[in-house]
Amino acid sequence: MATSNRDRVNKGMDLLRDGLAVPVSALMQGRLGSNWWEVYRPVGNQATSPSELDVQALLKAMRDNWRDVFDASLGNSGRNLVFELLDQRNKWAHQNAFSVDDTERTLDSIARLLRDGTLVEHDHVQHLVTRSLELSTDQPQPVNLDGEIAATSPVRFSVQRNAVEVVVPAHVSHLRHDTLPRATDARDLPVRKRDPI
Repeated sequence: MATSNRDRVNKGMDLLRDGLAVPVSALMQGRLGSNWWEVYRPVGNQATSPSELDVQALLKAMRDNWRDVFDASLGNSGRNLVFELLDQRNKWAHQNAFSVDDTERTLDSIARLLRDGTLVEHDHVQHLVTRSLELSTDQPQPVNLDGEIAATSPVRFSVQRNAVEVVVPAHVSHLRHDTLPRATDARDLPVRKRDPI
């Protein structure tokens, strides 16, 4: 059975909530303190932590604190996405119909906001470079990788060496395969004969 537009938007809003929860919380806490989220808890919501906020609360927090918290990292295009997604979230919450075009645009906007990467460029967000990482939390949490919820903690990640093959023009001489000595000339690089270059 085909997935309806409404089901696709439901899934997108869930992914948006999960994808925004950690970076929005980190950025807001760094600027406004650990209780920032209580201001954005919806009336009647019994949330006891920022991770329990819904997508509307997270988007409103971004909108309301744009200049002080999010503008430097996301700029005008990110601001436009936040405003657009707030409108789409309201349509979704009020049971408005979603056409195929509306659905695709909403899902595209969600992906663009989450995949941008600049959302997490902040003093209170750490970037690490490592060959392996084990992530554990007090309670299971969704893990966002490049804008996709890919796992739930606890989880272990490792880098597989040479897992991606890249085809480049023959004149590129500054790339090498990890197991090969560095080429001094583009002619030294192995080229699979079946690959058109």
